Amino acid sequence: LGLGDAVFPSLMAGLAYRFDLNRKITIPESDEYALRRSPLLPASLVGYILGCAACDLVPSSIVGLPALIFITPTMLGAVLLVAWGNDEWDPLWNFDADYDIRE
Repeated sequence: LGLGDAVFPSLMAGLAYRFDLNRKITIPESDEYALRRSPLLPASLVGYILGCAACDLVPSSIVGLPALIFITPTMLGAVLLVAWGNDEWDPLWNFDADYDIRE
């Protein structure tokens, strides 16, 4: 296991989870639609599964590269596509992951 198999995907899933959690805390509870519309963690997991499936379809002569070529871009693409579709592109781009959500 290396950067493309474990490290980058776990960082992307963690960032998506923190973003989803932050959005649920900062949006007023009266806006129920907004609370349900930030599914970036599931999108990152679907991207990971699609990237793993793509790695299985690559000929076995290519060793080491498929994870960085398929898994990381599909995860990133899925998260960005869902963020763009939910009009959360700017909040995601400007998201400060160092911000403590408990403050």
